[in-house]
Amino acid sequence: MLGLLLPLYTITGFDGAAHTSEETVNARRTVPRGIINSVFWSFAFGLVMEAAILLAMPDLGKAAAQGGNVFFNLLAGLPVIL
Repeated sequence: MLGLLLPLYTITGFDGAAHTSEETVNARRTVPRGIINSVFWSFAFGLVMEAAILLAMPDLGKAAAQGGNVFFNLLAGLPVIL
């Protein structure tokens, strides 16, 4: 289910740009740019998020053995910073 989060952000940005097209000045040019920007930034931030999660794992073998719970177990093991 967590894997569906990134496409959801992309669809939300894509859909948001399409819905505001009737209120946008020069919509023919700016709406496609907004759609492409939403896809690009979703990719960029998703890549950073995935890299951060991978770098936070101390042992990739143990993480792979945990299966779908690896993300939750990783967050549970991190110290709380106040």
